[in-house]
Amino acid sequence: MADEWVLPQPTDLPDPGWSNNPPGAGTGVEVAPQELNISTPGWSNNPAGAGNPVDSSGILAPPGWSNTGAAATGATAGAPGSFTPAGSVPPYTLSGMTGITATPATAWTTGQYVALRDGNPVSWNGTAWAAGKRP
Repeated sequence: MADEWVLPQPTDLPDPGWSNNPPGAGTGVEVAPQELNISTPGWSNNPAGAGNPVDSSGILAPPGWSNTGAAATGATAGAPGSFTPAGSVPPYTLSGMTGITATPATAWTTGQYVALRDGNPVSWNGTAWAAGKRP
């Protein structure tokens, strides 16, 4: 029969695997793998204190590998003010300000505040942290 369909033989099939090359274009260019040095702190989506980051492959990164620095321990008045120590990570919410030392310890003046990590302003009223810029 002239219209018979013939199944390809195993020797006619390409090597198993995946490629961006068009059919018949060969195997492509070999690229040598490069070693990624992540032995020093780097990037992470994890918030401070969330533990060791895990990438999408499920492989744990080396301990200490994160873009989240030390938690803030102090806040200095300004418009906006700043958190201390330098490079520290501010809290996400007003409740996270518990234990952060205000400088000065007296009530901040009108318009002074620090910005939380969620972008909201908080200020020191002389005895406690309050939402918003100092009235």
